[in-house]
Amino acid sequence: MKIETIVIQGLNLTLWGLYCLAYVLIFSSNWNTTTPGFIAYTAICSIIGLVLCATAWQFALGPVVRRARSIDLTMGARLAGTAVGLGLFHAFASVAIEPWIFGRPLGAFGRLMAMNFISFVFIYGLVFCFGVLLDLVRRDSDRRERLAMAESRASRAQLMALRLQINPHFVFNALNAVASLIALDRKNDAEEMVHRLSRFVRGVTDTSPHEFSELRAEIELAEEYLAVEAVRFQERLNVVVEAGADEADFLVPNFILQPLVENAVKHGVARNTSTTDVVIRAERRPAGLRLTVLDRCEDPSPVTTAAPGLGIGLANVRDRLRALYSDAAALVAEPTPHGFCVTLDLPKITREGAAR
Repeated sequence: MKIETIVIQGLNLTLWGLYCLAYVLIFSSNWNTTTPGFIAYTAICSIIGLVLCATAWQFALGPVVRRARSIDLTMGARLAGTAVGLGLFHAFASVAIEPWIFGRPLGAFGRLMAMNFISFVFIYGLVFCFGVLLDLVRRDSDRRERLAMAESRASRAQLMALRLQINPHFVFNALNAVASLIALDRKNDAEEMVHRLSRFVRGVTDTSPHEFSELRAEIELAEEYLAVEAVRFQERLNVVVEAGADEADFLVPNFILQPLVENAVKHGVARNTSTTDVVIRAERRPAGLRLTVLDRCEDPSPVTTAAPGLGIGLANVRDRLRALYSDAAALVAEPTPHGFCVTLDLPKITREGAAR
């Protein structure tokens, strides 16, 4: 049994026990009743309230509160309505059993109904509100846990970017391409490539992976990487970016594009001798943003050697999305008739939410 359930049911039991004790001590002298009869009456009323409250929270309200995305006015109205409904039923039952226990009603029906209704609704409402408070504490604890996990994943992602994504092979190929440009007396091209390589490395090392950034910054970083690779692959690599100004402002996790773009180059461009498109596409959706990275070769001519597998980049991205968004984000990777496609569905996040 979860600790929240134990605490809520403990409060439920305590409140109904206090109700029983208070009525016995305070109100038994106001009617001409025997003390044993009044104790039995209040005990029965307390047991009814205890069972109704426990059942309502355990099987109806509790699961609804835990599944709700947020605690809003609609949820408050549902809790209040349940408290009022249970209060009416309980008040009617308590008045109905008076003749059975005492042989006669203890007063006017309306007066007894109103008095019992107010007491019972107060107890039901107090238990339900405390249950919601515990759920809010649980949500905050879960959010902090996910944030800590996201920071841990992001830290490992940055190290992975330095060890794997800017791997020795990439640096070697880039420097070798620079040397080739210098040998061909293409000094301007060599200088431009060094500048691009420098900007790319700076972009990876200077940005904290714990933060979110605008999609345009992620695209610029990916373009720097692709521009360096373009010197190596020349006409075999064609970059296509399909993102408007509206999509470019969308906040996405840092370094989320880089492993996807590298996979497209490594397992798409490097495997074909003909031209391969690397497409970065962003589309606004009602719930957020759909981000697609694909490699596309209309006339594939495979090279003799190809790197096996899809690398660990996709697993890294999937882990980061789960840590940052829980189940609100999705990653789908699948082959296409002309290559491979990775699609990310990201929920919208505000700048205030990204800063927390």
